[in-house]
Amino acid sequence: MILVSAHLMPLAEVSAILFLAPLFVTLLSAPLLGERVGAHRWGSVVVGFTGALLIIRPGIEVVQLAVLVPLAGAAMMALYQIATRIMGRTDAALTSVVYTPLVGTLVFRHRSSGGRPIPKDGCSCFCWGPSGPSRKCTK
Repeated sequence: MILVSAHLMPLAEVSAILFLAPLFVTLLSAPLLGERVGAHRWGSVVVGFTGALLIIRPGIEVVQLAVLVPLAGAAMMALYQIATRIMGRTDAALTSVVYTPLVGTLVFRHRSSGGRPIPKDGCSCFCWGPSGPSRKCTK
């Protein structure tokens, strides 16, 4: 979502909107994690959201629907942080460190291959990256 939004909007605005993710974590921590959020944190959320509104500038010009893409990205990052916190109750930290890139690689490897066939050998997880397969792995 970050790359898509960088094509639709200026990068400075995309970055500012993505900085809303910690605010979303605070907003979602009470209902999803059952944590108590104090008044000073709610005040921080209001100040942070006000700062984001200054950068996004709704109402000054026609509101771009492109703003929804980085907002969705910030919400996804917040949900990832909350899911990590929930899984941290039962799993070791190493589990998240290993499974997060592994799942990302398996899910997005076809997308980064440009339609080329996916190698069937054992090195496929190591050869696939964000830029596509390495030359050694494709035959």
